[in-house]
Formats: sequence, C-alpha cells, structure tokens
Amino acid sequence: MNKSTLHSITLLAGFAAGGLSLLSAQNSAGNQPQWHQRGWAKAQDKLGLTADQVAKIQSELRPEKETLRTLALKLHDNRIALRRVIKQSTASEADVRAAAAKVSAVESDLAVLQARLHARIAPLLTRDQLDKIAAGEQKRDEFVDTMIVGYIERLVD
Repeated sequence: MNKSTLHSITLLAGFAAGGLSLLSAQNSAGNQPQWHQRGWAKAQDKLGLTADQVAKIQSELRPEKETLRTLALKLHDNRIALRRVIKQSTASEADVRAAAAKVSAVESDLAVLQARLHARIAPLLTRDQLDKIAAGEQKRDEFVDTMIVGYIERLVD
C-alpha cells in the first residue's frame, strides 16, 4: 500500500472512530454537527462497504478511539502554539524549531497509529474498495497541489 492509501484508510478510520466528532465539544449537547455522520455514511456508500465490513472496521477502531482523539487534539494544540510562536516578534529560530518539533513529534505518533490501523483495516477491504480510496486520494492530492501552486502564484505576482 502506498502513502496515499494509508492516508485514506486513516481518514476512513477517523470517520469511523468519531474523530471528527471532536468538533462537537464546541457545540452544545443538543446542537452537535451532523456532517461528520453524513461523511461516514457517504464514505460507506461510495466504497460499497457491507454492514459486516463496517462492523469489523469499527471493532478494529474502537480500541484506538481515545488515542486517535487525544493525538488529534494534541496535534491541533501544537499547531496553534507553533502559529503563535511564528507570530511573536521576539521569537528566535530556536523557538520556532522547538515548537515545530512538538508538531512533528505528534505527527510521528499519529503516523505510527495510522500504520497500525492500516495493517488491521486494509485486509477488511476489497481490491476494488482500496482502488477507489487510492483514486480519491490521487484526485485530492492533485487538487491540493493545484491550489497550492495557484495560491503561491497569485500571492507573489
């Protein structure tokens, strides 16, 4: 499996584990966003996951749910801290590198967890489902590349 497939399966895992429900903490109990549920349902439909596959994926993700949530929140917090350091007029290169290293450390922990999840979830999917994930990743990668290059071009021109 390539890096893109791993990333897609991890995103799938995040949806299944309720990783995107982290945002619900910002909302009141009766006002939780429903888009994360629609996203997971849409992913199931697009991939053609069977009820058995969904149940097996969720059973593989359930033990990692809290770790996923913790790492995602820690990554977000560290990115905010890095952004704050970057904006400080008194920040030294060492300060920026230290804050960036914290982001990198959490990303490394998350990558290890993603690899573990990938090893457990990929065998539950068919070749066609894995191909659909890879095609979607390729499409997103191309879109993001185009957006980055276009943004830089507009910014500098």
